[in-house]
Amino acid sequence: MNIIDLTHEMEQGMPCFNADWHIPFSSETLGTIESVGRNTKKLTLGSHTGTHMDAPRHFIPDGITITEIPLATLCGDVTLLDFRRLPDNTAVTPEMLQGIPLHEKVICVFGWDKHWNTGDYYANYPYFTEEAAQYLVDSGVKLLGLDTPSPDNSKTPLHAENDSVIHKLFLKNGVILVEYLAASGITDYSAEYQIMALPMKIKDSDGAPARVILIEKEK
Repeated sequence: MNIIDLTHEMEQGMPCFNADWHIPFSSETLGTIESVGRNTKKLTLGSHTGTHMDAPRHFIPDGITITEIPLATLCGDVTLLDFRRLPDNTAVTPEMLQGIPLHEKVICVFGWDKHWNTGDYYANYPYFTEEAAQYLVDSGVKLLGLDTPSPDNSKTPLHAENDSVIHKLFLKNGVILVEYLAASGITDYSAEYQIMALPMKIKDSDGAPARVILIEKEK
């Protein structure tokens, strides 16, 4: 069985959302075998740290939380969309999606994880137009995975009138987002896959780190 891990490793200094109110990831020693008979870590992180899942509650006040997402939404057949040739800071349009049979679960691969830990991860990534996002909603997509930090234009300032407008469009329509995928391990885009995207089960949470894998289906 060919299993591909799409999850970035969490470590000190890893990229985290670049807002002054967001904390960095940290891992500190709480106990050691020598001191207390067991190794134990203290972890400090935000709910959208590393490879993670956005529940509608992230932007929609009455949206469902992480624990309310049906497990059937998070596992099953997935369509891979290969956008690795798309230039930086370029929008995905409906024309790029039309004619492609789509499962309810879709992963868009831009090759953006090459920028992980380079300092360039949060700028100039490809994004979606509102029309393209609406096309995916109308096509019945329920889960959208990205190897970028966001489906929104990186040029849009935080707190602007159109801040996170694509996030909001997806989430208000019940489309679950999985961001920061480590997709470079995918080498065969002609193969058929199933996805398993399982977030930490945190009550009332707007998001959570997730372990995300692809399982190649037998031909």
